[in-house]
Amino acid sequence: MISPAPKPLVVRDESYREFVRGLPCLVCGKPGDAHHVKNRRGYGDAANLVPLCRKCHRQGHDVGWQTWEKMHGIVLMPIARVLWDVWKMRMNG
Repeated sequence: MISPAPKPLVVRDESYREFVRGLPCLVCGKPGDAHHVKNRRGYGDAANLVPLCRKCHRQGHDVGWQTWEKMHGIVLMPIARVLWDVWKMRMNG
């Protein structure tokens, strides 16, 4: 019998979500919510969160994320990775 492929590691950390929620929206600077750059079938990975206000988040869904990134000159995944690395460094002293 062949074993199923392992599921990708999903990081869930509420303290990291709070860290991202405390940052301003990447576009307009208003208070941000934690937005998943990539969502895995309803199970979001905390390591790919970025702060976006509800208006900018909604706009991304409305126009599509690739179009949204071009409109704002922002590529979200590298920003998410940097935020994750910064938070890990803070946690490790």
